[in-house]
Amino acid sequence: MKKIKYFVCLVILTSVFNFNTSMKAEAASTIFMKPAEGGYSSFYGPRWGRLHAGVDIAANGIVPIYASTAGTVTKVFDGCANVSNECSSTLGNYVIIRHNFNGKIIDTLYGHMRPGLNVAVGQSVSKGQQLGLMGTTGSSTGQHLHFEVHPGGRASNSAVDPMPFLNGTMDSQLPTLPIDWHKGTLNVGQVGWIKIDQPINLWKRVGDELEYVRVLKENELYRVYGYDNLYGGQYNVGDNHYITKMDTHIEYRNGYMEWRGIEFNRNQVGGLDILKPINLWKKDANGKLTYERILNPGEFYRVYGYSSDNGGQYDVGGGYWVTNMSGYITYSTPSKDFLDRAQKRIY
Repeated sequence: MKKIKYFVCLVILTSVFNFNTSMKAEAASTIFMKPAEGGYSSFYGPRWGRLHAGVDIAANGIVPIYASTAGTVTKVFDGCANVSNECSSTLGNYVIIRHNFNGKIIDTLYGHMRPGLNVAVGQSVSKGQQLGLMGTTGSSTGQHLHFEVHPGGRASNSAVDPMPFLNGTMDSQLPTLPIDWHKGTLNVGQVGWIKIDQPINLWKRVGDELEYVRVLKENELYRVYGYDNLYGGQYNVGDNHYITKMDTHIEYRNGYMEWRGIEFNRNQVGGLDILKPINLWKKDANGKLTYERILNPGEFYRVYGYSSDNGGQYDVGGGYWVTNMSGYITYSTPSKDFLDRAQKRIY
């Protein structure tokens, strides 16, 4: 009965999912963790005539400070005694960690720590690894941790409210760890990829049951390491996480073929190199063309077909067409053997 109950829930997305269950599942699987025990004594926003660029977590006694998520230490300042306003650094003793989510850079900062930090610049740290102890160094009115989040890196001065990261509501905008995204080459044991076409649940298998993790978003890509017929058929996307086979919601690809440095798409037959500025046209269901924009020299477009209409035009996908004008474009196509192998791929 439990198996049936969990499988039926699969088709229910977040808009109708039980809120209590969803919130518990999200809290248990958030990428960022609260970096210290204690209560929030101040939040992100205006304070004393200026921006308070983070949140403060306060507690008494010996309180460890932890890395909110895995990353690499980029800055350590450990020059203050554990006395408020004792040294010139407003933050007192602090640590900055850089996190790279498949190209998305985020820095986290941990301030007002006691002297004697546990990490050094260049050191890799895991989520939950101790960095030091909560203190009251720098500009501080009592023992607390000042925690900041900087998308793009702290040098960009882009501090944002850390609470969405700590409560998990920002996780949908970041790659879900430890699942890998498509990078163009197969991992050991990998058999293919899944592209998300419509929101669908991600599950984790625990014994003979499924635990809801989160909803995967449109256009996300995941590596696949296997398939079985449990729960109506599921793809293994790593770390015991699974996506159920729903053809209306996902596309499975078991072969990656690259041409011109990019993946060769489904139904693609070749490509266009733009040599001189030329119009891009949109064709409606009646065949009427509407000017869209100018394509620039050096751009490259996939080609999915050719029509002799309007003097001859190349189909570049999405209802868009480029006219065959000698000297303005160059059409190229892979070898016949390559095209034959591409057509035999199972998607």
